[in-house]
Amino acid sequence: MITDQNIVHSLSTNKKVGFQTLFDRYYRPMCIYGAKYIHSVDVVEDIVQDLFVKIWDRDDYKVLENLRAYLFTAVKNACLSYIRKNKPEHLEDLDFSWEKDLYIQVDDDEEVKNKIELVQAAIDRLPPACADVFNLVVLSGLKYQEAADELDISINTVKSQLKRAHRLLDEHLHLVILLLC
Repeated sequence: MITDQNIVHSLSTNKKVGFQTLFDRYYRPMCIYGAKYIHSVDVVEDIVQDLFVKIWDRDDYKVLENLRAYLFTAVKNACLSYIRKNKPEHLEDLDFSWEKDLYIQVDDDEEVKNKIELVQAAIDRLPPACADVFNLVVLSGLKYQEAADELDISINTVKSQLKRAHRLLDEHLHLVILLLC
């Protein structure tokens, strides 16, 4: 098996082979990771491709000692930088009039129904404790203390199970979105 150290060494000795190995191993995982920050596949792919160009242009690969950490930190920082640069100054100036049309079309739009089914399938895949907390807090609108009382658990358990549910849903749904695109 080729290790990250082998890839870094290969980049130094045979740049083309090392770069191809690097790209094959990390391009898709980096895109999936970037999608946690930016919900546009095209933008994330552009960001990741730019990072690969910067790596190609490097002359010294010693800074890539911890390759995986370097790559994913670079993706995170590039995504956050993109968000900062493209964040609207005033949200109240944005036009949200399209939202009412979205609600009208929900019953007629097969694509929206499919997306709802994907979300429901992701919720159904949650571990039972996470699903219980998620259903009570998010879907039923109970407060943390009310959910804790209902399930006879502590409020901290509610918070940790809800956090876990959000993380699992986020991972599953981002992966589904990337696979569908």
